[in-house]
Amino acid sequence: MTPLPVNPKVVILLSDNNEVVGVASNIAPTPELDVQVTRSQRLFDEMALGKPFATGTLSPQSSVPN
Repeated sequence: MTPLPVNPKVVILLSDNNEVVGVASNIAPTPELDVQVTRSQRLFDEMALGKPFATGTLSPQSSVPN
């Protein structure tokens, strides 16, 4: 297993149609890391089940600026 960097980050660009059009990270692609994106709170809640480090959703004030 490849060790993660000290401050792992993943940045995802969504189109206006909610399609993932770009992904960048400081983490080398590994089978252990699966990034999933949703704009739906219901789907987020389902995908977060059983994941002990889920932080919930971010408020617009705490999101990364454009």
